[in-house]
Amino acid sequence: MAESILGLSVQSQGSSGAPLVFIAGPPLGIAIFEQVQRRLGDRRSIAVELTSLGEPATLTNLSRRLQQLCSETGAAGVVAHGLAVPVGLRLEGLPVYISNGPAVQLDPLMRSLALMGPRALSRLLKPELLTRWLASSAGLRRAVSNPYVMDRDTVVRVTEGVVSSAERRRAAAEWICALASEDLDQWSVDASQVSAIWGDSDPLYPVAPLRKVLSERGGQAPSVILGGRLMHPEERPWELADRVVDAEKGHTATQMS
Repeated sequence: MAESILGLSVQSQGSSGAPLVFIAGPPLGIAIFEQVQRRLGDRRSIAVELTSLGEPATLTNLSRRLQQLCSETGAAGVVAHGLAVPVGLRLEGLPVYISNGPAVQLDPLMRSLALMGPRALSRLLKPELLTRWLASSAGLRRAVSNPYVMDRDTVVRVTEGVVSSAERRRAAAEWICALASEDLDQWSVDASQVSAIWGDSDPLYPVAPLRKVLSERGGQAPSVILGGRLMHPEERPWELADRVVDAEKGHTATQMS
């Protein structure tokens, strides 16, 4: 059910328990979590469209507003995917479940796009340009194991929340450019509160550097989705949903011991 919390557009499902909060980063919107949320059944979940922020989309602004939303809703944890991973890692006092994104450094493609600057990049994010590219064999078809999963209708659905207005395209462009200028290796969240659920066949965000960082910081080894790529929440939503539930049980057991 679409609604607004603290001025942010959200999509809620379920009604049982403290909610899990889902965030995605551009060019992906919260529609990438639709099937993941359904897999959670009655468990309450809230997918938050951070491009509806209405202010410059810096990591400081994004994480601050998300922290407010988590406090307001009594969130049990945050699931961050793609370019939203650095936002999740700047939260405090919550378990964070991260999935295939720049936990350590931004990928070369996004770094190149960031060089365009927010104004030029926001023009590139117009649907008539972005959809054609992302639906091609050079776009999101490379981000799934089965290219037939990522047809044009799916591309439109998973990106429309980000590119649907000039304001949101501008916010997405600012977000990408902000990431290129940030030290992504600086986390606010304790590594013991981080659970990584990672597709191991993602050329943009390989699992090996993340495994090394988590080991150095005393975190748990990633839960690996064999053959999973960047778009595994869309292609294999049950994997992310089930593993988040398992990781949450592990956090609860640790807190009780």
